[in-house]
Amino acid sequence: MRRPARIEPWMSTEEMAMWVKEAPDKEALKRRLAIWLTHIGPFHAHEVTTMLQVSKSAVWQWVRQYNRLGLLD
Repeated sequence: MRRPARIEPWMSTEEMAMWVKEAPDKEALKRRLAIWLTHIGPFHAHEVTTMLQVSKSAVWQWVRQYNRLGLLD
């Protein structure tokens, strides 16, 4: 089985927790939780998909965007 995605260290774990808590809306919260769960689990994309009820391609897209650009939203 593939290893879970790696999350770039744009923030400390504590900063990331605050970033998740400060999500402005439900959609932003899902994106941030996908990054958080991938980081702290580390959970595979299919596990995050089940937890958040989003598509696997969305999880991969959010992880890819975060890793490339940093903070989403």
